[in-house]
Amino acid sequence: MTLDAMVLQKIADWQPSGQGRQTLSLHDPASGWLLRLDFDRRDEFSIVLWELQICRSGEPAQGAQEAVTLWAQHASNLTGLLETLQIVEIDHQRIEALLRSSESAQRDGQIFYYEVLLKANREALVRRYRGGKPGAPREQVSFVLTHEVLAKLVRDIVTGHPAARRLL
Repeated sequence: MTLDAMVLQKIADWQPSGQGRQTLSLHDPASGWLLRLDFDRRDEFSIVLWELQICRSGEPAQGAQEAVTLWAQHASNLTGLLETLQIVEIDHQRIEALLRSSESAQRDGQIFYYEVLLKANREALVRRYRGGKPGAPREQVSFVLTHEVLAKLVRDIVTGHPAARRLL
């Protein structure tokens, strides 16, 4: 079973325990990927995510700097989020890449945007933020995805750029 198919099945079958923020962790032994969903609500069609973390065990492979760059280039083409992403920074020393919404959504004088942090070709973290006036602190906020869009997002992040895939 593919990781995205596993996401669809587990999300459909999982029953949250109680109220408030919940965490659902999924592990795909075949690929080594671990998925953690922190969410506020789930229904039969969608999930209100706080953050999505996808990671893989082990040390970064040789060529991790090249891989994180290629992974970031691929991630800038992800679909399923409300806004497209663009690369903000690739830090080769820390082997990290930061992507952010290319055009932020604006509502009631506030801006909303996604951030995706890729670390050492082993971890991806997806979050959404809300900001107010320039210079004011930003605040992490929940975001809604349908189950199908979530599964596609996971697949697209894990698959990465074909050249990076062999290094992941």
